[in-house]
Amino acid sequence: MPRLDETRYPHPIARLIATGLGMVGTLLTNNLSLLAVGLFFGLMPIMLATGTMRSFLRFFITLVLPIAIALLFVWGWLVGAPPGAPIGSAPAAGIAYAGVITLRLLLLGGIGQLCLMTVRPGDLPATLRSIGIKGDALIIALASYALVPELRLRMEQVITARHARGLLPNRNLITRLRHFPFMLRPLFGWVLRSALQRTETWRQRGLRFDTMGDVLHISPISSVMVITLSLIWLSAVVFTKYL
Repeated sequence: MPRLDETRYPHPIARLIATGLGMVGTLLTNNLSLLAVGLFFGLMPIMLATGTMRSFLRFFITLVLPIAIALLFVWGWLVGAPPGAPIGSAPAAGIAYAGVITLRLLLLGGIGQLCLMTVRPGDLPATLRSIGIKGDALIIALASYALVPELRLRMEQVITARHARGLLPNRNLITRLRHFPFMLRPLFGWVLRSALQRTETWRQRGLRFDTMGDVLHISPISSVMVITLSLIWLSAVVFTKYL
């Protein structure tokens, strides 16, 4: 996890508001140029400053890139037109439609990563409490957060097991994506069992998350800044769409 300077740490409520406004603006616009500007001149510089660019690039390569290739193939070549247009009537518009969907996915994923991955692990209990998550809900949320690195390990174990049994011909990205639905059942079952076991262990040890990590290093300037940036993005979307 990246460590942010204390003077640049926004309040959790401001973080949620900025995330919501950014996602709403991204979903409202169909302007390819505006989405590209938001991605390359808005989101990516912030990700470089917060140290989350590596995770964003991994998200792009492993998830968005295969989807983008499929969209370009379908709408740009196979259909040759955007939705609602006659087949083969506008290949360029079909490619533009695929680009809009791809850029939306990148922006939504990047905004979500900025919201979640810039929270320092030690500040997570206090951050969740500050947005109203307490008691059992807080324990469940922390247990789910702790499962992320273990989930990656378990997925690799499932892939290795399927490969050893001959169910996976190879371990490249395309093969993994094609067999991903068959991995969901063991992964889902393991996640539920592990979350229950971790929650019970924490209860037996008497861990008190309601008082853990009480001090958040909040900067009013950074809180205002993230909300202002998201409002600028939403205003640009509304201006280009409705005015």
